[in-house]
Amino acid sequence: MDAAGGGPELLEAGPQPPSPAARRRRLLLVVAAVLLLTVLGVGTLLQRERVAAELPVPSPAARSSRPLPTPLPVSSTRRPQPDDPVVLRRSGPGVPGAGSGELFLRSVDTVYRIDLASGRVTSTRAGLGTSGPVSFLALPAAVVLRPLDLLPGLRVPDDRPALELQGRLRRASSVLPATQGRLWITARADRDRSTAVLVTADGTPVRSLGENGSFVADGSGGLLLVDTGGVWERRQARWHRITTGSVLAVGPHHYLLSTCGIGHDCTTVRYDRRTHRSTHVPAERLQLFGGGGLLSPDGRYAASMTYSEDGSSIAELVDLTSGHVVTELEEPNASADITSLAVWSADGRRLVVLNAGRLVVVDPATGQRTEPDLGLSDLLGLTLRTP
Repeated sequence: MDAAGGGPELLEAGPQPPSPAARRRRLLLVVAAVLLLTVLGVGTLLQRERVAAELPVPSPAARSSRPLPTPLPVSSTRRPQPDDPVVLRRSGPGVPGAGSGELFLRSVDTVYRIDLASGRVTSTRAGLGTSGPVSFLALPAAVVLRPLDLLPGLRVPDDRPALELQGRLRRASSVLPATQGRLWITARADRDRSTAVLVTADGTPVRSLGENGSFVADGSGGLLLVDTGGVWERRQARWHRITTGSVLAVGPHHYLLSTCGIGHDCTTVRYDRRTHRSTHVPAERLQLFGGGGLLSPDGRYAASMTYSEDGSSIAELVDLTSGHVVTELEEPNASADITSLAVWSADGRRLVVLNAGRLVVVDPATGQRTEPDLGLSDLLGLTLRTP
């Protein structure tokens, strides 16, 4: 009632709730809109899938011809994801003169596997982040790459992506070949003492040696000990000194040794491991240095690193019978050790080596060089898996 006592107060009408029929109409409109958006989205997705299906899929051969990306900066945390091996060639001419087995070649970021019997060639991404010296060794079902600096190495299984080395193999100062699919890993215990551990392919230790001095490969899966007193050979669990000088090259049956007396007069001898006797060879005027050379199975030829007149390092193949240089090759890698750059064929008749980053097979009897047409260049190392 108002103050004048009139009738009831008239109130302004507010919004009224929608009727049941209006609510149903609104609900039907919302459902229709949702269905329309869903149909449009599915149609767009199907169109994208159809277009993607129409794009050509590159063949393995096309993928293999694509240039590989430049390796990332040195950092294991930024290493590219591993790639499956790519078959570059299923069959074809092999490597004339290289004999039998499987030859492995490496560039700065790739390992190539060549079946010398069938000519099959595969490539596997294996970037180390370095172009420096690398130990490159073949095992029965893989190859191992171990840089001589602090970078982590790689294990490249046959027909599988590359894997970083782990455990003892990752921490080793150097990796040397052994027998029965095993490896020697060496480390400097202190200034004078070294240790060598024989390990399986996965790094499991088998036995170890610890001596004053340093260990080097003996050319047949064992070790030589080098110290201030000379070079020592291990026979029947004991060390026997074979020279007071140095070892220049090793092979399956011989060593090439150098001994320098008062006035620096040096004598070079070929030591027969089977008879333990030494024979003088006319090699005193050759500029062999640093060790790490390779002797042919018959002990007649030595491949080693030396210096050219301009101071750059080159590889020499020397006939130890005459002392003459059979051939010289340009080294593709800054290393004083030829063992990762050259191998003797399985039959011992040819030297398979790199020359300016390309594969070359040398006949030591004639000096003739053969360069296989593999389409590979900028190679830095090689190794051979014999049958």
